Amino acid sequence: MLLAERRLSAAEAAAFRTERDRIYEVDEPDERELRFEELHGRFFLQFGLDRPLHEVLAERCELLLRTRGCRVLPAISRREEMADVRADLGAPVDAAPTIVVRLRPQSLLDGEALRSLLRRELLHVADMLDPAFGYLKELPSVETDPAALNLLRERYRVLWDASIDGRLCREGLLGTRARAARLSEFARAFPMLREETQAAFAPWFDGPRPSHAAIVAFIQEPLGPGTADEARCPLCRLPTCVLERGPAGLDRDVWRAIQRDHPGWRPEQGRCARCAEVYEALLPTPDLP
Repeated sequence: MLLAERRLSAAEAAAFRTERDRIYEVDEPDERELRFEELHGRFFLQFGLDRPLHEVLAERCELLLRTRGCRVLPAISRREEMADVRADLGAPVDAAPTIVVRLRPQSLLDGEALRSLLRRELLHVADMLDPAFGYLKELPSVETDPAALNLLRERYRVLWDASIDGRLCREGLLGTRARAARLSEFARAFPMLREETQAAFAPWFDGPRPSHAAIVAFIQEPLGPGTADEARCPLCRLPTCVLERGPAGLDRDVWRAIQRDHPGWRPEQGRCARCAEVYEALLPTPDLP
């Protein structure tokens, strides 16, 4: 409420401050804390700061049928703002989960931005809870290094987010600029598609909701099933549009670091630019004079 106070009218702010100042006169600490909680809760509802969450939950009424309720917890940073599902401690294994939404207090002050965030996050939750989507928390085991696994997770996020925004746009719940933003993100995540980028992007944004399995299949083989080995990096085994071959431009220490992880590898077999950058980043930084 202290953040929201700056947006109140002079009369509203004065009423809030008057009640708040009276509570400071209460001597007993526990009683004083209870009164602060009651005051802030009452003004929170009075000024409608809870309204965006209730509105977006009403748009996804199927969530209410598949969950036990919704809890809102604090987020420290923007990256932590998200929605997820969590099993309640002590509940039966087959009991419905609870939706957990994490938000920063300042996000509650911008209703339109909050609605966009919640619509995206709760549609993710709706997918996760739908057996037809087939969501699994972990990606299937693939023969890649940890950095490559992170790349696969990022590609998964890009595809899923493109589908989420596409569906919201068709429902009239998201602005038209979302398509260009998601296309740009898709192009960065899948540079090997080159001139096929827009055609490959369209089904994810404009088409029906994909399954978890379809997303996983694409992030592993964006060039199509049976992608030729020469189109893959021999180190991370991921598709790439360019393989750098030979020792030219390859730092000796990077060469040794790669061979430690991939015995028998030779520069002539090639490496993708991402792998070269990863190994260069792992080298110790020289001491400054």
